[in-house]
Amino acid sequence: MAKRLLALFLSGLTFVLPLALTLYALYWLLSSVERLFHWLWNLALPDSWYFTGFGLILGIAAVAGVGAMMNAYVGQYLLEKFEKWLDRIPLVKTIYGSVRDLMSFFSGKKKGIGRVVTVDVTPDIRMLGFVTHEDAAGLTSQKRDADRIAVFLPMSYQIGGFMVFVPRESITQLDMKVEDALRLAITAGVTDEGEAPKT
Repeated sequence: MAKRLLALFLSGLTFVLPLALTLYALYWLLSSVERLFHWLWNLALPDSWYFTGFGLILGIAAVAGVGAMMNAYVGQYLLEKFEKWLDRIPLVKTIYGSVRDLMSFFSGKKKGIGRVVTVDVTPDIRMLGFVTHEDAAGLTSQKRDADRIAVFLPMSYQIGGFMVFVPRESITQLDMKVEDALRLAITAGVTDEGEAPKT
């Protein structure tokens, strides 16, 4: 009886825990945005004009406005000047640059970057990876890397992995979305969602 009860509890936990963590993360994000814009609102306007949820609306509008500005010439010019200013601050430059490049990588803004591939480690073993740079020699300044490509090999169940330089002939491109491949890599394939990748 106790084993049966434990099995039922663990079965329920596999559903409840991911759902609870997801809902908590969404709640934390939305409430943080709400508090921030409520505080900004109170700096200029009376609090009596404010209603719950208005901060979230302002946050969405602000992000959309920044996105629209970044698509304009003036916005791109200002962004370039802002990033050059950030490059003068050692620690900030590293964090900002890393996050920016990561977002560009997964958003697919850089052509040819983020392709899902497998890397032949041995004749019988392949590893899932993402192309991060088509020309490894451009990163290492080594002539011996002229025929190599930079690939990121993610590690399961954590944010981390290895960036390796491999020969072009050792990779095989997969007909698979980056989001699906990332989910597959992070969960180590324990989920059965989605179709098998096509080679």
